[in-house]
Amino acid sequence: MISVLVVDDEEPAVRELAYLLSRDERVGEVFTAHSAEAAFRELQENAVDLVLLDIHMPGLSGLETASILQRFAHPPALVFVTADESHAIQAYELAAVDYLLKPVRPARLSEAVRRVADAREASPHEAREAPAPAHPATGSQAVPASPAAASAPAPGGAEAPEGAAEPTVVVVQGESSVRIQLREITHVTAAGDYARLHTARGSFLERTPLSALEARWAGAGFVRIHRSALVRVDAIEAVTRVDGAPVVRVAGVTLPVARRALARVRASFGLNALASERQ
Repeated sequence: MISVLVVDDEEPAVRELAYLLSRDERVGEVFTAHSAEAAFRELQENAVDLVLLDIHMPGLSGLETASILQRFAHPPALVFVTADESHAIQAYELAAVDYLLKPVRPARLSEAVRRVADAREASPHEAREAPAPAHPATGSQAVPASPAAASAPAPGGAEAPEGAAEPTVVVVQGESSVRIQLREITHVTAAGDYARLHTARGSFLERTPLSALEARWAGAGFVRIHRSALVRVDAIEAVTRVDGAPVVRVAGVTLPVARRALARVRASFGLNALASERQ
């Protein structure tokens, strides 16, 4: 079970999140704090796997707090919970697992908790050190589906097994091997030296650098939008701007688009204007 620290200066928000977390069987202890200073005191006294962090607080902001947390030897996973969607880019730059908008939907909170819990179950040390931005993960590792080395795909590679219409990648979830078709993957986010594959049925840790997946999957409809994200083009829901910076929305989350990648992204998406949404 994972331990969670809720940090928000508004007591009703803290109570609501604590209540929702108490109903999640993957969550053990829930600690609360109403400021960054109180949060650091809690972290000195308690081992915490996940911090739910508001952005606008008196004293240190959530973003400033997150920046400090990232300097910890084993930083907890971070999920921002805020009414302000304009800081999504900074949140992902700080390796946030997710960015939840108030009022928080229980299903979205449950998804964020699931990723952290799965990563911690796979490797407690890894779960604390390298949870991914935005929709992270089960702590899976790419392995061949069978012991026949001659037919096994390389980590992060794709194969088209007999009878399959789409190339696939095989990952490990707990003690099970899971075959994922590339068309299931909506986006991929950096997780330190590894990458996380995001699908409708879950997220999986892939022990392959994002840059390697970019090269291998270029012909499968994936485009690099940022140093921390690779996106399947036809999974994009919208391309727009937040605070003047380009972003894309995919699978219900917002991901930043690097300015140097903007021309490539627009060409890949076939857009005539940056602020375009799929009808």
